[in-house]
Amino acid sequence: MAVLRPHRQHGAGSLVLEELLAWAREAGLAECYLYAQTHALTFYHRHGFVEEGFVFYEAGIPHLTMRRPAANPIRCLLDSRAKRFHALLKLLRMSRRELWIDAPTPDFGGGPMDTVLTEIKRLAHQNRDPTIRILT
Repeated sequence: MAVLRPHRQHGAGSLVLEELLAWAREAGLAECYLYAQTHALTFYHRHGFVEEGFVFYEAGIPHLTMRRPAANPIRCLLDSRAKRFHALLKLLRMSRRELWIDAPTPDFGGGPMDTVLTEIKRLAHQNRDPTIRILT
């Protein structure tokens, strides 16, 4: 997330972040994390994020990983293979830097495997150092 300099200190970043956190809660996520530029740490601290790990550089700019629990996490149980497959595709398409899949069975919800592989390849080719972990 980035806010143009003239619009900073007017609450725009807080509004966007709070909407994203609300979306995460509604999606049933237990935790949120982000990669913050080190000059913005105070902003994220005010929103409940805690620093984790070591400084790393992206595009020559120092960053830190930050995490915070999503309030009132909800576990979402997908009751059909089709729903699981479509939820997986949605998450794959949203992924930009990291992808961790913990699949109890390696069929990924029973949908077409070539569709899943296409999205995983997109993530791998779109970034310099993507993290992709599939645990079965």
